[in-house]
Amino acid sequence: MQARSHRQLLDEISIRIRTGQRCRTLADHGLLERKSDGYYSLTELGARDLDEDIDAGELDTDH
Repeated sequence: MQARSHRQLLDEISIRIRTGQRCRTLADHGLLERKSDGYYSLTELGARDLDEDIDAGELDTDH
């Protein structure tokens, strides 16, 4: 395994932070659900959104 550079480590951390922020935002809107193990799963509403079978009014926009 090759050692990663300082820049590569910073990039990886940045990506993880942005991914976490986006997942929390999607969960706030009911599209993802955070599980007890820390992972996220797609909700029924999220699946419908991916299928483009949702009206924007169904999303929780209070967050």
